[in-house]
Amino acid sequence: MCIRDRACQFTPAQKFRGSLRGIVQDVSQARVPSATVVLRAAESSIEVQATANEQGEFRVDNLAPGTYHLLVNAKGFAEVLSDVTIMVSSVRDITCLLYTSG
Repeated sequence: MCIRDRACQFTPAQKFRGSLRGIVQDVSQARVPSATVVLRAAESSIEVQATANEQGEFRVDNLAPGTYHLLVNAKGFAEVLSDVTIMVSSVRDITCLLYTSG
């Protein structure tokens, strides 16, 4: 509660979210552009999708903390499934390794 307006200082609220930043590459470490990245929250129905850029990089921001099921796929490659944990106010870095399908 403020007694005088001058005495009040408002600070931005702490962000209770995290981010996931990743690289999609094949077994020869070549980057895989346009890969589809899907994150599904393990304990809710939240689903977020992203697409890797031309350098095979992607980023998903504003994620609630918790465990997510990560699904990555690209044409000509086998689908990859992994679990990732997102922490408050942090960026999780991952490398997704894709194998050719067939």
